[in-house]
Amino acid sequence: MLYKWTALAALLMLLFAVASCNPLPKKAEQPKQLVIGLLPDREPEQLMEVHQPLLAFISAKLAVDYKVVIPANYDDFIDKFEKNKIDLALFGGVTFIKASNKNNAIPLAMRNIDLNFVSYLIVRRDSELTNLRMLKGKSFAFGSSLSTSGHIMPRFYMKRQGITPEEFFSSVIFSGSHTETINMVVNREVAAGVLNSQVYETMLTSKPAIGKQLMVIRQSPPYPDYVWAIQPNFDEEFNQKIIDAFLSITSETETGKAILSKQSAEAFYPASIEDFDELKQALMLIEMKED
Repeated sequence: MLYKWTALAALLMLLFAVASCNPLPKKAEQPKQLVIGLLPDREPEQLMEVHQPLLAFISAKLAVDYKVVIPANYDDFIDKFEKNKIDLALFGGVTFIKASNKNNAIPLAMRNIDLNFVSYLIVRRDSELTNLRMLKGKSFAFGSSLSTSGHIMPRFYMKRQGITPEEFFSSVIFSGSHTETINMVVNREVAAGVLNSQVYETMLTSKPAIGKQLMVIRQSPPYPDYVWAIQPNFDEEFNQKIIDAFLSITSETETGKAILSKQSAEAFYPASIEDFDELKQALMLIEMKED
């Protein structure tokens, strides 16, 4: 009996020694440079116009330099985050869920509008198409296959109405971005398309002629979408600094007002993984039905 207890004690001491030699990896503290990735949901110059003021503000608040990465497409975006080539990222809802599942991406902040985001269904004004049912047998464009507002949620809402896009429309095309969806409808390459409402509204402001050519015939129910999230290897103190920097942006200052105007927002709020529960369920249902 004494031998057994002695052997057990020796084993425990050995395990303790091994654990001491191989401590858990330490969380990264404040870096010298943040690599910031932007979801490529529109043209790079448009992304930089919208986000440059925000990124400059966050960088100054943290006293950390930054480099912007705009991946070629949504898959490349997820791949770069998975390979730690991006530290902090602006995700769409679906890309965030995938990064959370694969890499434990930590949600930090989102705009006030991001919990109640909507998609627009657009057609040409001269098409005489006025509702979804009239699109049966017509050509149709989604955005990226991984786009929350340009594909997943619109498909989910169509499914609830008994519509399978590949059977309902004469053809289904994935344009790759919201901007390209607009272009395809304008150029009559497709009869209709669905896209991010904010991208459409911003396009109307910068190119008023678009509004004379296109019209919105349907708006989706609200759902959660964009979120800023970070790699899990940064410590909580640094993450909180980033959250605080976002929350400090208010319309009470000229700088804050300019940033929020570019972001089409009134404020930033802390984000949590629970904010995306509804979207997770929608994504799960779609993936189950397509398997």
